Amino acid sequence: MKLSKKRRVALKELVWIKTGGYCAKCGKSTPKDKQTIDHFIPKYHGGTDDMDNLIPMCKKCNKAKGSRIISIDELAIRV
Repeated sequence: MKLSKKRRVALKELVWIKTGGYCAKCGKSTPKDKQTIDHFIPKYHGGTDDMDNLIPMCKKCNKAKGSRIISIDELAIRV
């Protein structure tokens, strides 16, 4: 299901609240323009859009992760 822009922005806010504005991977404070949302288990590997599977990442970490599955041990901040 495609979300409206307003709902995407609200969802992004909720996911980033999980870590208080810090990237889950590197642990750095991330400005709004560098914030992305990623799937802990990528949709490509059967992941879902549930809140439990969405993690906040900065653009740099998200790009480096690609479509691979990361382990909990790779996260700087537990979500």
